Amino acid sequence: MKVEPIAWDLAKNIAFKTISYSDSSVSKERLDDLQSEFSSLGKTAEKFVKKETGLKPSGSSICKVVDRKGWVEANLSSFRRLLSLTQDKISNSLIFKKALNPATSVAAGAELGLMLAWMSGKVLGQYDIAVGAPGEGDTVYFVADNILSVEKQYNFDKEQFRLWIAIHELTHRAQFKGVEWMQAYFEGLIQQSVDMAAFTFEDLLEGLRRSFSEISAGNNPLAEHGLIGLFASTKQMGTLRKAQALMSLLEGHSDVVMDRAAEAIIKDAKLFSTTLHARRQSSSHLNKFVRQVTGMEAKASQYKKGEEFIYYVESLSGKKLMNRVWTSPDMLPTLDEISDPGLWVERVGGK
Repeated sequence: MKVEPIAWDLAKNIAFKTISYSDSSVSKERLDDLQSEFSSLGKTAEKFVKKETGLKPSGSSICKVVDRKGWVEANLSSFRRLLSLTQDKISNSLIFKKALNPATSVAAGAELGLMLAWMSGKVLGQYDIAVGAPGEGDTVYFVADNILSVEKQYNFDKEQFRLWIAIHELTHRAQFKGVEWMQAYFEGLIQQSVDMAAFTFEDLLEGLRRSFSEISAGNNPLAEHGLIGLFASTKQMGTLRKAQALMSLLEGHSDVVMDRAAEAIIKDAKLFSTTLHARRQSSSHLNKFVRQVTGMEAKASQYKKGEEFIYYVESLSGKKLMNRVWTSPDMLPTLDEISDPGLWVERVGGK
């Protein structure tokens, strides 16, 4: 009997049962109404993103409104496609063969189910990158429960808020479908990241020593790279930093596009941004701990740096220099260059 790396059905059942304990529920009629609205908003957002970024993604966007359980199902499907990219390496790895058994599969399924249930209550929108199985992905999801809850809690203008979210996610689609090499580069990082799961005892010792050194220096290693950063070897950290640099750039770019939407079509965009940032900062200690363990806390900080990177480069030489990042993977900034944009400007020959 073939053992899957993750017990997928268990993950789904645990996530669904955990979600069922919450009070949130959206009727089918409400979902249908929101679906009609977001289909229209998606087209408006796509036109704005094309005009603002100059990126011209292939095909037309697909916007889909789901409840929290629908979001979990979409992400389980996405994870399975991502794992399919690394199936051969997993199958041929002695370390994975020894580790892969029904017990580890069940444990992974339980952990994934709980994590997705927790995240399903936080996500407003998400672009599902088309990787893995052909014909799947390339869909923008909007989580109805969370959007309605935030709108009600903060009395946001619904049409503006929903368009604001749509612009952010459609910018991500433009990045992956409008830059011809981006998806292949992203999939390459996934392939490299398989090694990060194959820890040796020496890797653990090396990672722990580095983490203790950071703690002694007054730093929080969890806040920098999440739980994975505590145990990753130097080689694995290199891959992790590449992924973090890419996501900092892409998220920062999306935030910049959203800021410019404020100047053009969404007057309350600044209100939305500052309110949601304050909301994250005031979350419970447990929420903050989970965000640190999963690396989400580090991501929020890095995304802000990505935004500052773009504004700095544009302040020197405008969009022409900034747009070099889309010309080849070699033009992507490193994590150090994200923190110090002058290094990137010097490397690519800017003034």
